[in-house]
Amino acid sequence: MTDEPSVVARTSVRALQLAPKAAGFLLTGSIALTSAHAYEFDFADGDIQGSLNTTISIGAKYDLKGYETPEDHNTGALTHDENINDGLRSFDGDFVSKVFRASSELELKKENYGLFVRGTAFYDDVLMNGNNKWVDNNADDVAKGLPDETGTFNGWSDKVKDNQGRGAKFQQAYVYGSWAFEGDKKLKISLGDQVHNWGETIFYGGGLMDLNAYDGALASMPGSTDDLKLAQGMLKVDFDFNDQVSLATFIQYDWEASILPGRGTFGQDTDLFVPGSEYGYYTIESVFAPLGFKPTADQLNAILGAGAATSDYIKVADVSATKDARNDGQWGARLSFTPESLPDTEIALYYANYHSSIPTIDIQANSKVLAETQGLAASGLGAFAPANLLANNVNARASYVEDIEIWAASFNTKVFGYTQIAGELSYRPDAPIWIDHPDDILTYGYAGAARLLTSGDGILAGEDIPISVADPARTISANNQWYQNYTKVDLWDGSLSVIQPFGAVLGTDLMYVVTEAAFQLVGGLDDYDRYVAKGSNAYAKENPSLNADERLDRLSWGYNVMLGANWNNVLTEGFDIESTLRFTHDVSGNSHRTGRFEEGEKKLTLGVTGKYDDIIAKLSWEGDASTMLRKGVLVGSIGYTF
Repeated sequence: MTDEPSVVARTSVRALQLAPKAAGFLLTGSIALTSAHAYEFDFADGDIQGSLNTTISIGAKYDLKGYETPEDHNTGALTHDENINDGLRSFDGDFVSKVFRASSELELKKENYGLFVRGTAFYDDVLMNGNNKWVDNNADDVAKGLPDETGTFNGWSDKVKDNQGRGAKFQQAYVYGSWAFEGDKKLKISLGDQVHNWGETIFYGGGLMDLNAYDGALASMPGSTDDLKLAQGMLKVDFDFNDQVSLATFIQYDWEASILPGRGTFGQDTDLFVPGSEYGYYTIESVFAPLGFKPTADQLNAILGAGAATSDYIKVADVSATKDARNDGQWGARLSFTPESLPDTEIALYYANYHSSIPTIDIQANSKVLAETQGLAASGLGAFAPANLLANNVNARASYVEDIEIWAASFNTKVFGYTQIAGELSYRPDAPIWIDHPDDILTYGYAGAARLLTSGDGILAGEDIPISVADPARTISANNQWYQNYTKVDLWDGSLSVIQPFGAVLGTDLMYVVTEAAFQLVGGLDDYDRYVAKGSNAYAKENPSLNADERLDRLSWGYNVMLGANWNNVLTEGFDIESTLRFTHDVSGNSHRTGRFEEGEKKLTLGVTGKYDDIIAKLSWEGDASTMLRKGVLVGSIGYTF
C-alpha cells in the first residue's frame, strides 16, 4: 500500500496564485511558496499522524487613483452610470482594504487513510469600520450637474460585510484513501468538499477551470493565498492502470454559486446581481421624458407607495432574487496517457457535465401588476402607469445554467531538461453567454411597456414587450414566465504556456519566464456586434452598430508574460527575495461578458516577496500599463506561519 502525499507534496511546482479581476483573472503572486514548518504530532500510540499549518497575516490595499467622475465612452461627457458606479463612489483614494486573517490546514493520517481540512477567518477594518465616501462623491457629482442618486445606495450591506468584512469559512474538508496493487496499479478515493484541478491554464479562466466555483470575495483580500477556488461536495476516484495510463473521475453531489465581490466594494464594476444588490434604478426624467412631463419623487411615492422613487431616480426592478442550480447531475472523467518513450510528457482527454457557477439573469413581468397598471391608465392617472409598471412589476434574478457539456484535451511536457510546455483546448457545444447588458434589458422593457400603455391596445391585449437590443424578436410576456438573458453557442477555449528557467544569471540565484497565450472562439451567431461583451457598456439609447468595437467578437485572444527573479540569503542567512514583473495584453477581440478578453487592455503587475524563516512579506503594484506607479493599486501583506 501507498500513502497519500502530504499537503506540501500536493502543491504543484507549476501552481500559481490567482485572484479574479472583473470576469477574468489576475496573478497576485508567483510560483507558490509553501511552508514546510507545519506543527507535526501523533496520537493513539503513534497510529495517527497529524500536521497543522497555520498562517496569520495582516494586509492592506491602497488606491492611488482616487475617485473620478465617469465619462461617456463615446462623447467624453460626464455620466452617472447609476447601476454600475457604487464600487467607484465608495472610495476616494486611501486604503480600500485592511485585513487581518488566519488560515489553517489540518491533516490527519492513519496508514493509507487521511483527513484534510482547510479554513480561513478574516476581518476587514475598512468594510466594518471605514468611512464610505459614496455620499461625498455623489454630492460632488451633483455639483457638476449630474442627477442626485441619494437613496439608491445606503452603504455596505450586512450581506457584503458577511462575505468580505468578517467571517470564518471552511474552504476544504474531505477524507481520502489510497491503495497499491500488483502491476503498478494504484487507486485513490476522496470524498467531501474539494476543488477541481484539471487542465493546464495558468493565468486564464474559462475552459476546464469553469468546473470550479470561485470565491472572488475572499480571493480579493490582501494576503490571500489559494483562496480562489470554492470547494464543492464530490466523490473523486483516480485509478492508475500502470505508469502510463490513468483514469480520474468525479461525481459531484453539491453545487455552489461563485461568491462575487459585493456591491460597493473596491473593484466591483456592477451594482446589479451581486451580493448586496436590491434594486435597479433609472432616472425619473428619462422615464417620463417620452410622456412630456417630469413628476417629483414625492408625487411618485404618494401614488405608487413609499420608496418607489428617491431623489432623481425611480426603481425599475427588484434584482435581489436568485435561482440556484440543482446539486445533482454533475460528473466527469479524465483519461491520461504518458508515452513510454516520452516519460516527461502527459496527454489527457476530458469530458464533464456541470452546472455554471457564474450567473446569467432572468426577467419576469407580473400579470397582476400589469392589469393594475392598465387600470391606472384608464382611471385618469395614465401618465403614471409606466412608473407603476417599473416600480412594481419587473422582477429580475440571477440564475445558473445547468447541464453544460465540456470536451477537452491537454498536454504537458518537459524539453531540453528544464523547459516546461503545456496546452489545453476545450469545446462546449451549448455554452451559455449573455445576450444583453442589464441596463439595456431594463430600458427596453420600460420603453416597450410605455408604447403599449399609450397605444390604446393595452399590455394584456396579446402584445408582448420587446426586451432585447441584440435580438429585437425577443420579448417579455405578461404570463409570469421568466425571460432568460442568455443564448447557447459553440465555445472554444485554448491556451499554450511555456515555463523557462534560466538558472543563476544576471546576479540572481534563479531567473525564469512564464508565458501563456490564449484564445476564445464563439460560434453559432449571425450578428456578433449586437451582443454584450466583456467591458461593454449599455447601448439602449444608441445604435449598437456605432459601438461595434466594444461588442462581442467571434475570435478574441491575448497573452501574458511574467519575468521572475529569486535571490537567496540576501544580507543574512535564510532571507530570500523573489520579484516578479507581469504584463497582460488582450490583443484582439472582445470575449463574451464573462469571458477572457477585452480588446486593447494592457495591465502590469510588479511584485516583490521576502521570506525569512516562517515570516513572509509581499508588496505589489497592479494597474494599467500606461499609468505605472502613478495610479493603480498597491497591495501589501506580512504573515507568520507556524
